[in-house]
Amino acid sequence: MSLFPTCRFELLLQEGTLVAGTTHHAYLRVVAPVAIERAEHLFISFHTEAVAGYGSGKNRSVVSRTIFVMPFKVDIPPGGFPAGDYRYPIALNVPEWLPPNFTGPDCHVRTHADVRLGVDWAVDPTASFPVPVRPGPRSGVRTPVS
Repeated sequence: MSLFPTCRFELLLQEGTLVAGTTHHAYLRVVAPVAIERAEHLFISFHTEAVAGYGSGKNRSVVSRTIFVMPFKVDIPPGGFPAGDYRYPIALNVPEWLPPNFTGPDCHVRTHADVRLGVDWAVDPTASFPVPVRPGPRSGVRTPVS
């Protein structure tokens, strides 16, 4: 029973990106070199946040807003997390209004996934992954110019 349990997380996305307005099937891969007996829960959370800076000097302000949060929780069976390589399937319903990732001169929109293995009376192993998002296909009617 370790105070600092270790494991490795990998987020496996289809096509390596999320497309707004679609459903994606992804996998969270967890590799535990040794058993983690006191593991209780596996938490996965997808966050999209927008940050913008305004003004300069003393009047400078930075505003941050959370646009989208999608949390998941997986209960670990009693007895803990045995050593091994595991894959947990995730179905993500990405809303069509979710903006794509963007970085500008004084602003950005970023989506990332945070993973944490909840271990009782120990330091929880964590990881964070950037998740690329692109806009979904649009439908419309084109009118001829001539």
